[in-house]
Amino acid sequence: SANKKQQFVKTDDKKVEKKDDEKKRDMSKVKCYNCKKEGHFAKNYKKAKIKDYKYYNTKMLLAKKDSDEQVLLVEDQA
Repeated sequence: SANKKQQFVKTDDKKVEKKDDEKKRDMSKVKCYNCKKEGHFAKNYKKAKIKDYKYYNTKMLLAKKDSDEQVLLVEDQA
């Protein structure tokens, strides 16, 4: 019995038919990440992608910090 080949049997037992109402997602509870409104996904959003005010504010502050910051080199005098 050690020389027998393994046989794989394909079964469809795992597939369970879902009801029609379970297949559809309740779109009234879905929130868009672009416009923060409910009823659609960001991937279904028709307008150009808009990033948050916080995102632009953070980017602006980081850019300003980088341009204002000066690097001071100190020699070790020990």
